[in-house]
Amino acid sequence: MLSAKFSYILALFILFVLFQEPALAIKKSYIVYLGGHSHGSELTSSDLHRVNEFHHEFLGSFLGSKEKAKDSIIYSYKRHINGFAAVLEEEDASEIAKHPDVVSVFLDQGRN
Repeated sequence: MLSAKFSYILALFILFVLFQEPALAIKKSYIVYLGGHSHGSELTSSDLHRVNEFHHEFLGSFLGSKEKAKDSIIYSYKRHINGFAAVLEEEDASEIAKHPDVVSVFLDQGRN
């Protein structure tokens, strides 16, 4: 009788483990392309700083804080295109892609 209960509990435990959702979401590197810049071809250090700040604020609005955005952003594209590469969860990347100012969001093939 004891072994039947044990087998039943063991089977339930195995099923529970097999169908368990991962506790941590997998993060991947994405490139968020925001189109062109509003600044001209002559960049000042002030222009570059403003672009960086904009990227941190923009991503921070999705992640909950500017600090989280700073930790997530790998690289800011500031000169020829407007965008950034960041380590994101798939759900965050999907939400960012819906924003009207975002041209596209795609996996960073060089980092994944």
